[in-house]
Amino acid sequence: MTSNHNVIVVGLPDSGKTNYIMRFWLALRENSGLLRTDGLPDDLEYLEAGACELLGGKFAPHTPHEVSNLARIPISYSREAGNAVNGILVVPDYSGEVWEEIYHKRQWSEEWEKLFDGSCGCLLFIRADSEHIVPSLDWISACKYFGAPEDIAAMVAEHQGDSVTPSQVIFVDWLQFFRRVFTDKVGGEFKPKVGIVVSAWDLVPDDQKDLGPDVYIENNFPLLKQFLDTNSDHFDVEFFGVSIVGGDLRDVGGFRETYLNAGPKNAGSVVYKQNATLRDTKDLTYPVAWALGIDI
Repeated sequence: MTSNHNVIVVGLPDSGKTNYIMRFWLALRENSGLLRTDGLPDDLEYLEAGACELLGGKFAPHTPHEVSNLARIPISYSREAGNAVNGILVVPDYSGEVWEEIYHKRQWSEEWEKLFDGSCGCLLFIRADSEHIVPSLDWISACKYFGAPEDIAAMVAEHQGDSVTPSQVIFVDWLQFFRRVFTDKVGGEFKPKVGIVVSAWDLVPDDQKDLGPDVYIENNFPLLKQFLDTNSDHFDVEFFGVSIVGGDLRDVGGFRETYLNAGPKNAGSVVYKQNATLRDTKDLTYPVAWALGIDI
């Protein structure tokens, strides 16, 4: 018996999607995780180039804003003969302007719509300490120190340009669109899987790491966490912390040399909670396997 599922990897620019997908491809290539390849992806050259960067001790370069890539990787999982789960890992790499447009126009494009089908889960990437994250403003404190709301809005716009919408507001808005299209195609009684992935988990302070990725999201993106908690009847949610190499390859303190000597193919980890206990695995395919619906 074979079932087919798709997993969509999404996130704002600088969310860690690109480097994760390259590390994920290495795990598939080395057969080091739960998942296996189910044929060659169309964009093999793109994936191999990124994998070579990681093997050489460099992060994969960011996708230019004017470029929209769409990586598709066929994947499979089989615990026993005749009982397989097949799927496609889809990574649309859209600019921040596309995300902003969805929020401002309250309209999901046909391009987005075509990515989803009735057996689809998603992984929403949020990179820890990303300078591209637009924080929510504490309006009470801001008005106390900086004046009227319209003056504060003008000041924020001057420093941040047009992207003044808090990132977590955009995340929530996007998830609402996802739930709507899922309901239209499958029905309201089914819950799509949504994994919230905190990338660059190694950059999170140790005292926050000990609490797990769910608490990190609650402390840093409270609106997003409250939305997911309130809508637990509409989403099957899990939280992951992902470190693709275990440190910063740009670190002059010697991490890159340690990384290369230890073997890049063995680097990285995923943390998650199981029965309220924080666990970790070296299997970088784990979040995708969960989103595929594999009982792990």
